[in-house]
Amino acid sequence: LLQVNGDSYLGHNGRHVRHCAQTLLRHGLVHLLASDAHAAHHRRPGLEQARGEVERLVGFGAAANLVEVGPRAIISD
Repeated sequence: LLQVNGDSYLGHNGRHVRHCAQTLLRHGLVHLLASDAHAAHHRRPGLEQARGEVERLVGFGAAANLVEVGPRAIISD
């Protein structure tokens, strides 16, 4: 089970981290795209931009699986 944080995908943690996140996504090795949110006032959740860019890379269905379907399956199991 592998999670990539949206900020990492967007390059907020550096170019190398972004490249690694993109490579993992391209190869279908990522199961979740999530935020690194810890509180409402610090590291706020915000996946809209990352999801949009991930959709352009892997398509709408795969992005939905990473942000909605997979997380829902984990918490409902």
